[in-house]
Amino acid sequence: MVYLGLIKDEALKNNIPIMHDDTLAYLVTLISEHGLNNILEIGSATGYSSIYLASHTKALITTIEKDRERYEQALKNIKESNLIARINIIHADALSLELTDSFDLIIIDAAKTKHQLFFNHFLPNLSEKGYIMTDNLGLGCTKGKPLTKNRQRLIDKTNEYITFLSNNLAFETEFLNLGDQISISKRK
Repeated sequence: MVYLGLIKDEALKNNIPIMHDDTLAYLVTLISEHGLNNILEIGSATGYSSIYLASHTKALITTIEKDRERYEQALKNIKESNLIARINIIHADALSLELTDSFDLIIIDAAKTKHQLFFNHFLPNLSEKGYIMTDNLGLGCTKGKPLTKNRQRLIDKTNEYITFLSNNLAFETEFLNLGDQISISKRK
């Protein structure tokens, strides 16, 4: 677990967003209590969340990272944590991938403006008992900052996604005040 602390410290030092500890603890409980064995994570960053989940559960994890530098760092961290057999990292734009595997949990932790695109794109990969968790639905990133066009677009897209989840008749979605707010959606 010492290595996890080093990864976390390095990410925070370099302003690389990583999943909050309370969100990770919630996911560990969800995975363990519901026997979720196969996880897809969209947005690896430094690999911190994948390594954390693999260290605390028996799940197999596939994680996707678009940014080359972050992919290389995550791959290095996964190898050094001796979890390469349980974490498959893919360097690609997630929306260009067509995966055939079925996943019990899909974690959307990438570009806020593309949350709904990720949800719809990977929905065919969700197992019947599966969950979709979306991180960073809060607008904490906008507080105290000037309202630029890009920031307003981010707010609008996040609000559109929250509305999409709230009105999706095929899923029951719960919004939790963990980290920067998350949603957990399960098929009805």
